[in-house]
Amino acid sequence: MATRNYLKYRKNFPKDNQFHGLLGAPETEFCLFFAQGMANRMAISYHKYGAVSEAYPEKVNAIESLQARLKLYVEGGEIKGQKVAPGNTEYLMDVANFAMIEFMHPKHPKAFFKATDSDGSPGRVWNDGSVSAHGHGEAQRNMEVENFYAKRGAE
Repeated sequence: MATRNYLKYRKNFPKDNQFHGLLGAPETEFCLFFAQGMANRMAISYHKYGAVSEAYPEKVNAIESLQARLKLYVEGGEIKGQKVAPGNTEYLMDVANFAMIEFMHPKHPKAFFKATDSDGSPGRVWNDGSVSAHGHGEAQRNMEVENFYAKRGAE
């Protein structure tokens, strides 16, 4: 499969989807340290390995690379004979970068971009394993909390 030219591909994105950092989200909802960490790691990788477009998607699988790092974050593992403890949040920056790379240079043969609202969301998974099925406004939060405590009372 030929590499999709990112500069041409991004022309399909909404024009209002420019990065605004904290202007685009409340400070409590966006982590500049995380975003800067992603950018720092991409800069180092560029100098170590070359341009992303030269490796993805033909040579490197971004999704499998993402999954490997997510597993290390969740479970830990072994890298080059060294034990890696679970919980290192740096792996989450790598996960986000590999998701971004897949977004920029998709390997998925039917990749497309379509903005969705809550009707297109799979919902959030609560700690008890249930999945929210409705909007995420105050009424929804109140209902989910009531349901959570109602289930706990039944135990």
